[in-house]
Order: sequence, then structure tokens, then C-alpha cells
Amino acid sequence: MEPRLTARARGEGEGARAANGARQLPPAGARMRRGGAGVVLPALLLIPVEVASGLWRYSNKVDGQIAMNTRSTLYLDYEGDSLIQWIVPKPCTVSSLMSPSVALNCPMRGKYKIYPQVSNQTIEDAPRIFNLGAALFNFIWYMARVPESSEFYDNEEDHPDVYENFVQKDVLRIWILDPEKASSAELNNKAEVPSLLSHVLTKEFYNLGQQLMLDWYPTKHYYETYFNVEDGYWTAIIYNVTTEVILKIYGKPITFQNLFVKDTLYTIEKRLDLSVIKALGFHSLKLAQYSNPLIVYHACSSSSGLLMTDFGTFISHDGFITVEELKIVPTEMYHKEQSKAQIAAFLDRSILFLIGKSLYIRNTKGFYAKLGAEDHLPEDNINGLVSRISCASSYPLKGGRTLSSAATWTNSSLYLLSSQESKNAIHIRIPNWPSAILNLKRDSVRISTVSYGSRPPEIGVLLEGMDVHDKRKLFLSIYNEETGTWVLSSLFFHVSSNDLPAGPLHMQFINSALPAVFIWNNNSVHYSLRNNTLYGKLHVNGNEDLSKEMEGSSIHQTVFDHKLNILIKMVNNLMLFGVVGSSKLIKLHVWERKDSNIVLHSNLLSKIFIIKLVNPAVQERIYPLQMEAFSSLSMMEAPACPFQRFYHNLNHPLYYVDMGETVFFVAEIIYLEESGLHIDLVEFNMDLLRSTIKSSYKINASFHTKSLKIGLSHQKDYKYSMNYSADLEATSGVLSLEFQVNYVENTCAFSTKRVAHVSVGCPLNKHICVVRPKLSECTFKNKTKITIPRLVLSRPSEKDLEFTYHNKIFGCPIRVHYLSPFKPTLDIYVGLQYKGTMNANFIMWEENGRTDFYYNTTMEQVGCLREAQTWKAMLEHYHGDMKDRSKVWGPENYRSCFETPGLIRDMDRPYEIFNSTNKVFITWPTDHTGFYIFNVKVVDPNFSFCELTTKFAVETYGVLVRKEGTVVVSLVWTFIFILLCSFGYSYYKYISIFREILYSNKNQRYS
Repeated sequence: MEPRLTARARGEGEGARAANGARQLPPAGARMRRGGAGVVLPALLLIPVEVASGLWRYSNKVDGQIAMNTRSTLYLDYEGDSLIQWIVPKPCTVSSLMSPSVALNCPMRGKYKIYPQVSNQTIEDAPRIFNLGAALFNFIWYMARVPESSEFYDNEEDHPDVYENFVQKDVLRIWILDPEKASSAELNNKAEVPSLLSHVLTKEFYNLGQQLMLDWYPTKHYYETYFNVEDGYWTAIIYNVTTEVILKIYGKPITFQNLFVKDTLYTIEKRLDLSVIKALGFHSLKLAQYSNPLIVYHACSSSSGLLMTDFGTFISHDGFITVEELKIVPTEMYHKEQSKAQIAAFLDRSILFLIGKSLYIRNTKGFYAKLGAEDHLPEDNINGLVSRISCASSYPLKGGRTLSSAATWTNSSLYLLSSQESKNAIHIRIPNWPSAILNLKRDSVRISTVSYGSRPPEIGVLLEGMDVHDKRKLFLSIYNEETGTWVLSSLFFHVSSNDLPAGPLHMQFINSALPAVFIWNNNSVHYSLRNNTLYGKLHVNGNEDLSKEMEGSSIHQTVFDHKLNILIKMVNNLMLFGVVGSSKLIKLHVWERKDSNIVLHSNLLSKIFIIKLVNPAVQERIYPLQMEAFSSLSMMEAPACPFQRFYHNLNHPLYYVDMGETVFFVAEIIYLEESGLHIDLVEFNMDLLRSTIKSSYKINASFHTKSLKIGLSHQKDYKYSMNYSADLEATSGVLSLEFQVNYVENTCAFSTKRVAHVSVGCPLNKHICVVRPKLSECTFKNKTKITIPRLVLSRPSEKDLEFTYHNKIFGCPIRVHYLSPFKPTLDIYVGLQYKGTMNANFIMWEENGRTDFYYNTTMEQVGCLREAQTWKAMLEHYHGDMKDRSKVWGPENYRSCFETPGLIRDMDRPYEIFNSTNKVFITWPTDHTGFYIFNVKVVDPNFSFCELTTKFAVETYGVLVRKEGTVVVSLVWTFIFILLCSFGYSYYKYISIFREILYSNKNQRYS
């Protein structure tokens, strides 16, 4: 029987609420649209179990979206048969004191202790403390992702604005929701249009001036929004979401009925088409019997993952709302020993499985194949497999290189696997310093476990060996994929062999500027932060043996969310909570029965979900970690967080710094009492940039404020570089930085935005564009044949040059009058974002070799101190070809003529270097028009790490065009002939008239 996602919900009024914070799940294989961890209706998931004791849980209608307040309803559910009544303090009220499922309302804010009174009190029935605040933000933004919103363009000519054959377009519908009055479809996140009440509420806010605003993390996306007055919602269109992003929806601080709209977070997932999952095979891929379930995440989408159990392996692309089982056709992997799967890893859309001691891959079409020597991998003896913990595409590697997506290892070798199908595995050899430096027996050293590091290019390898005194040793080596180097950590250097963790070890790094790692076995957790400057073991009430504190159970799962929270789940389902930076752990209230088979799942928004496995059912429910932690901390009167607010402006994971640019980062901490608090700057590779650090301290009323400001600027000079390319390579790279507080408690809360990488080099998609005049619509055809007379070409030719001009490639030609001097204006863009007008030196050349254009200024006129570089000189010196001028002259060999005096033999030659501020222009021939395709290249060595080039076309006009020569000659001779005839006739008439006059005068004389 195939496993199915099942749920049994009990309706509660219009919202059809289901208790216990669980989400109603459709059958397996069914596809469901989901806009991230949005408005989700809790669904009751109860499995009939005969028990002697009970436990209780709670939920609200939109778990995790709004804080509990005096306007919201809290739903309490008791699971068991020993309930007497609910103990609820005044002024709170419940719908029924003795019903196992009740609705709780508290009209006044404050802390309330609530619990069920039962006949047989156990730890599961312990009281909880709820903190109910004032109802200020009780409206939320609702987002519906419209399905089937991708567009394909097979014919590029029909869509000149689309530069790729495929453009993913997501259409979002967004409106304002009142959770207490929402429809069941809205609470279940299934609504595509607003309910009547939401429609009215949204229009009321719109009429009050509300505007929709969107913010993205970690990548930025451009979007268009407009409001549909008739339908009562905003429409937002976004393009090409290539990785999972957090979408923050917010608006103006406008109230309706004295209530604000709360900023609401959703996730937009990368489209991973479920159609690639075929119903191939009939054999379930299982873990060993009685194994604890595992979850394997996709590095670029936490909503995509594998759930591996002892009754099957399931894949999901929507945060385990829907799943589909992966089955295989039995092959040699099952013929011999019926080997079971151990772990899996994602390679983009392919999946790796470690089965027995061999590695298998499942490609996008559903076929399984064993990897081996052809893939540069061992056939067997593989001990482990691990996935990347962060998306590699978000880290800017130089030279178009890519980071690995998964790692596998044997006892002595590490292998890195890439998601690119054309690449084989890379064998990384472990350095021999264990025996050379640590005095270990070389033959005893083996790889214990592997994990991807705190920074994306790093991989941590935990090695184990015996020293010359036969004592066990552990040491951590970190490999950097970017530089190809190894670093030996000081972790465990001074720990005796008796204190080292034993047994199967697990390791995980957390996102940080310096290595921050947690290593644990069945009963203890070691940690090392800030490259081992802060280290120790986690403990509960001083006891570092967590198993003893948790009724003898061993550690099943350790979860680190993006807000630095630590959640440790034991095999008996008891849980511990902590915060990175503090060694203290606290026990959380019992949420699940000890015999339940569950696993924890965390998404990009740091929400925790419990996935419950009851063969053949897979069920999911949200776990209110923050409320549970608050209640447990309040019960034990834990110390308050030492600071009131910790703020910094590391709002994006990646920043770019080009030549001459500066970025500023600020951190601020506010606290009540002076206790030695300060802000630590944790950095890596800071010497790439010049840094200035300023700190300040002030007291305002009863608050203390400390701030730290750091400026990072690029101020290196490459004008006299002897090897320009090598110098750029040596001074570019990535630096990482993070702001941390030196002292934290478990009551502190942190943002998901903590670490920033600053890329020193060419910003992604930085380019220059020619500013075109704002004229009427371009009438130039897309494909036009152009003819260039052979007499104007730089290279002799027997016939005219003909080529086809593509309007889509070069744009509409710029039309210039032949008497107007011309110089292009260049704008700088990073992606689609305008950065300003370029003011650097640049050169131009005509692509087809035309020479019938001229420079209007000489070297002497611009004020050169020596002869300037020209195309003729550069081509002669570097033996360049007129057809490949781009490699002859550039930033690597540019020298200014204004800096040092030199040869001034011929200063009347044209000055051929342009700048937005100089007076150098191009002039055109006056006897004919022309069509020119110009290349532009920036040659200023201190302007950008990027090679900035562009192309554009110019068409001159205005010259009076003469007819064909033979026609002109014929017309001229015809005119001469007519003129001669006229002269002849005039002469004849003149002679005739003159003779008549003479004859007349002669007759008169004789008479």
C-alpha cells in the first residue's frame, strides 16, 4: 500500500479550524499551490491511540503569522481520557471547562498560566505560560500565487524584449485579511480571490491610502503592481525566481478600527517541476528497519526535500504539504544483500543515494544508475554522503567557476560532486599533516564525518586517528574550494582522549563569517564558534550528558534555524532549546508522545514543523517554537536577554565593491544596564579592502547605546601595473563579515539576516549602454542589408562590403546629421538598475573597418604633455589586426598623455580617446552619408574590474545625393547643346537685324 498524506480535521465555525496546529494535507501525488509559509489553517491530526495518560497542545488560526494578543482566539486541545477541567485564570474565558477542545479568549494583556487538571498528573500535563500582548497588528497580508503563470517564447522575433527562450513569470494576488473573520479557504491557504469580508477590508484600506510594497531576500527581483478595484486585491508580477526567496509584504502605517496591518513574510520557491517524478519502479527505497527518519534538503530550496523512512523515501517540493514516493526497479543493489539506503543528497534535480557502500544517482527522468570509476568515484567502500547547506549560486566565484553540491568520502579520500552533468567527481587528497604535525600514526587516520562549512566554499573534514601512545585523537581540517587550500583548526587540540566524543559523530556548520561548528554523538554536543575562539559543550543545568537529563534517550536530530535557534530532539521526542552563543539548554514542554515516530522540518522562515509518520500516513503540523520556549523559560525564571535591541544593516547576503567604490555597514546595540556588552566584528579576508572602523557610546535616559560603523573602500591604483591581469586577480576576491554580541542568553532573538559577503571585483551583470535620443518609433527594419563602399574600408577590397544589420542585436541606429559632431553618452547599469553616467576614458572603432570619420581635436589642443596613444600606433606596436582591435588596446596597456612629459614629435595628430567631460568628437564626411557600427571599450585602468564594452549603430543623413554620372553628363551636354543652339540662333538673328539696319541706313544715305 502506498503511503498517503492524511489528515482528519474538526470544523470550528466558519474557519473550519483544526486543532493542534497541524496542516490539512492532500493525498500523495496531488499537487498543491503554496505561497511559502503563509496563512495556513491548522488542521487537527489525531491518531486513535489507547493511552493511560494524556498531553495537551494549542494553536491559533494562523500560527506564526501574528503574536498572541487580546483579540485573537487560542484553541486548546487535550489528548487523553483523564481530563477533569481546564484551569484558566481570570479574566480569561473558555468555551467549556470540561471539554477536551476549547476556545480561549483573554480580554486583557498579560502573562497567563494555563493547564489541564487531570486525574493522574504527569509531565505531559505541565502548565504553560502565555504572554498575550495588545491587539495592535491583527490584520495580515494574504498572498495567492496564481498557477500556470509561466510563459514560453519559441520565436524570439515575435518577442524582441525577451532575451531568453524561457521567462518564468509569477502572478501574485495580495489582499488584507482579518484572521478572526477569514474564510476557511483563506485560512487553509487555498483561496485565489478574497472572501467578501476580506474584499471589503482591503478596499477600505485602499481608500485610506494603503499601498503595497515588496521586499526580497536573499536576491532582489523586479516586479510590477497594480490594484484591481473591482476584485479587491493587488496584483504583483515577478520574473525569473531562480532560487527560493523570502518575500516581505508591507505597506504604509495606516489603521482601520485602530488596527494595523502586520508585515507578513512568505516564501517563493524555485520551480522544480514535479512532472519529472515518474511512477517508475515498484520497490520502495527504505532505511534499515527501526531507523530514525531523516530529512535531506535541497540547498537552494528548503521547501524541496526528501523524507527517508524505514517504509519508503518521499520527495516534496512544497515543504511536505504534498509528497510522492520514489520507487525503483530492483537491480544489483538488491540482488546480493538487500542493502538499505543510508542517506541521500541533491544534485540540482538529480538525487544521490548511498546504498550499502556504493553511490547511486537518480536522474530527472527517474532512472537509477550506479556511480563508479567512469565518474572518478570508487565502486564501493564509501562511508558517507552530505549535501550542501547553502545555495552555491549565491556565492560569487571568479572565472565562472561553480562550487560542488555534494561530498562523499571513504576512509582516506574526499570526493566533491557538481550538479553539472558534464563534470566528474573531484578527488581531494587529505593532507599528510596528521602524522607530520600532530605526531599521529599515518595508517590510523581516517575520515570520521564531513560537513559543508560556514562559508559556501568551505568543507569541514573531521579526522580521527591514534597517536604514538595509542590514544585517540580528533582534529578538524577545512578545505577551501575557491583557493584549493587546507586549514587546520585548533578544535580538540588540547582535549584529552577521555573527553573526546565517542561513537558515531555528526557535524554541522552554521552560516558565519568564521568557522562555527557543532559536533555531537548520541548524548553530548560540542561547539566551536569564531574559528575556535569560543568553544565548549552544551549543557542542561550544568550536566553535559544530555541523555541523562532526557530520561536516558539519545539524540535523534539537531536543528539550527536561520535565527540562531537550536532545537535538539531526542529519540523519545523530548526536546531541548538553546541559542547559538550560549552553552545553556532548556527543556521544552512535552508536545508529542514518546512512542510517536516524528521528525522536525525547518523552512526558510525559521518555522518548525513536526512530520509524524504512522505507516502508511505522513502528517505535518506546525510547532510553535517561540511560544514553547517563552513558556519554558518563564517557568524556570531564566535570565532576561542582556540587550533590548540589536540592529545592523546587513540586509543582503551579497554586496559588490568595484574600483573606487565604498560600502558602509552599521551595527547598534541598546541595553538597560552596563554589563560589559559590546559588538564584535567577525570578519574574513578583510585585507582586500581598506577599512575604517568607528565606534560610539551614548546614554539617553535609562538606555545605553553602543554603535559600530565600518567603511570598506577600494583605493588601489593600477595605472602603472606591469601585469594588469595578475594584479586584478591578486586584489579581487570575497570578504565576509558578521556582527555579533559578545554575550547572549536563550531569551535573545536574532534576525535571519546575519552574514554578508562582499565581492571585490566585477559586479554581476554590470554593463554600459549608449543613451539613445528620445525620438519617434524606430522605423528601421529588424534585418536590413547594408552596403559599404570599398573605397572607405581600411583594407583594400575589389568589391563593396555587404552585411545584414540586426536591429534586435544592436538596437535602432542613432541618426546624426552629417554636419553635427558626435560623441556617445554612456550609462552604467548593474542588471536593470541604473547607476549613473560613465565618466571614464574610452575608445571607439568601427566594426567593419570604415575610415571615413574623423576626430575633431588634436593632441596639442587637449593639452597632452607627450604624444597620446592612437589606433595606428597601438596596431603597429602590438602587431594587431584591424579586424580584432579589442585585444590591441585596453586598460592593461593604456597610458595617459597628461601625467608625465615625453616625446612630443608630432602633436598635430588627432586625439582619439573620449571622455564625457572632454571636447573630443567625431565628425562625418560632407560628400556622402554612411552607416557605421561602433564598438566602445573602457580603457581607464582604475574604473572597473569589468571589461566594459558595448556596440551601437550610427546613420548619418543630410548630404544631397547626386544622380548617376552618365545621366548627369548627358544632361550637361544637352544643356550645352541647347545653349549653343540658342547662341547660334541669337547670333543669326543679330546678324540679320544688323544687316537690315545697315541696308536701311545705306538706302537712306543715297536717297
